[in-house]
Formats: sequence, structure tokens, C-alpha cells
Amino acid sequence: MPPDATPVERTVVAIVAALHGWQGGPGVLVLDEPTARAPW
Repeated sequence: MPPDATPVERTVVAIVAALHGWQGGPGVLVLDEPTARAPW
């Protein structure tokens, strides 16, 4: 990740990294307070 990445960019990268390799199916994804700034 570039050193000048914004907090939003860092959050999105962390979420993508956490979901990498997930095959779907039942589960729960908890998005806590830091995701309030995410661009969606």
C-alpha cells in the first residue's frame, strides 16, 4: 500500500484482504465504526 493512502483507502484494503479467498456461504460480516467513512 502506498504510504500516502488515505484512511478510507486503508479501510477498503483491509476489508478486501479479510474477504480474500472467501467462497461464500453462510457467515456474518461485522462492519464496525471505522467503516462509516467507507465510500459505499
